[in-house]
Amino acid sequence: MSRRVLLSALMLGWFILVQSGSAQESEVTIGEVSLQKLRWGDQRATFEIVNNTEYLKFITVITNISFEGTYLSPARDKTTNFILEPYQTRLIDASFVIPPNFGKATMNLKIYDIVDTLDDLLPSQLILEQPFYVNFRVPEQMMAYLQNKICLPAMVGNSPSFDNEFSRIILLLLDEGKTIPDIAAMAGTDTAVVSSLVNRFVQEGFFSREGDQVKFLFPMIRTPEAEEVKKLAEKISDEMAALIKKNLPAYQEALDSMVAAKILTTDTNYFMHGGSLLYRRYPVIAGLFLWYDLGQEFINRLRPLEIFANTNPCHARIINYMYAVDGGDYFNGTNFYYLSMSRRHLVVTYGDSIPKIECKEGFDNLRQLMENSGWWYSTDMIPETFMMDTSMVHAALRGLRSGAPKILEKAQNELQKIVTKYGQENMVTNTRYWFWNLSTTRILDKLVKENIIQRRGNGLYRFEKLRS
Repeated sequence: MSRRVLLSALMLGWFILVQSGSAQESEVTIGEVSLQKLRWGDQRATFEIVNNTEYLKFITVITNISFEGTYLSPARDKTTNFILEPYQTRLIDASFVIPPNFGKATMNLKIYDIVDTLDDLLPSQLILEQPFYVNFRVPEQMMAYLQNKICLPAMVGNSPSFDNEFSRIILLLLDEGKTIPDIAAMAGTDTAVVSSLVNRFVQEGFFSREGDQVKFLFPMIRTPEAEEVKKLAEKISDEMAALIKKNLPAYQEALDSMVAAKILTTDTNYFMHGGSLLYRRYPVIAGLFLWYDLGQEFINRLRPLEIFANTNPCHARIINYMYAVDGGDYFNGTNFYYLSMSRRHLVVTYGDSIPKIECKEGFDNLRQLMENSGWWYSTDMIPETFMMDTSMVHAALRGLRSGAPKILEKAQNELQKIVTKYGQENMVTNTRYWFWNLSTTRILDKLVKENIIQRRGNGLYRFEKLRS
């Protein structure tokens, strides 16, 4: 890849002589910053640093790279702490983690003279900030493949495994039968870079590998298959939208009967009552009826639809629900569904669009036991929370279900024919998840457009089961 990199004229060959003009110049001296090899992977930035004092010093080095890619823009940060003994001269070997992406990138090196590694970094502690501007050109043999936009399940694209362009192009190339050396030659990079990425997919359960032979453990769906499935999704979504419209009076009758029996409150704002959410038709139909009820039945039958089990939206190693579709977002739904069960405490989160999330620094290195921590929804996507009494919810949803099982069965049978035709018959759960997301996205669009239900808030809702 280094042959295909253009350096900014401002960089002067990657050798920067830094003279600190701050008040701390006499305390710490920094020599040349050298980063001679520029390619994907872990690259080293080396420089000499001198402690000119009789005191122990702590140095923090932060490296960052952010892309302006052709259609994906990954970023990587790395923080490393070093100790400087009094009057010590030390060679610092920091690293830039460069994701396999194309396009313009800004690499930034920051060096801080700090008091304690546990303290927050302050602008006054910064003794060097040096940017580098680079451009990873697209090799000619890869040009055509960048026209293919590969879409993935909700949140999977956040993972460092799939947030970059080359990782998605590899899926197309491997599906065509190209070997790791073939792909490396096409990309103008080392076979070790390609092999390392493939090995990561193997470790995360997406591939199996024997030598250079790679087998997909999820469906790689090409455009002809996607077009057939989309037509089926359009047909099923029309039928489901019409069914919901027809059954809404029965849903209201169920609520009225529970009110008459003094089971359901008439106070629509009584937050702690597990049935008051039933008056919010949009969240109930979108999150609970289409996903918590019908989605589980269609995709997983009797098993809870725990899409992010043993992972989370930052890791997104959703092995049982993984798919990749050649054709971009045109062939992908926008619904987000996250069911979490711990000690019989049920929480369902639903979004009619993919919510923005924030991930703790270093989240991809968290241990397995810590995988349910380290992420949160961004401030503009805080979910609206409802308390849920599941017995009342299921009683109300029965009014909407009349006729739905027949539509689901027909959809399953027709989808099975398509995936069998294209050799994906052993990955039914994955394709059902893809199909259901595509269908429910269109169902909601139709219901809102016809003013049958009205969207509420930001479209992200959290349903928490009342503890008994």
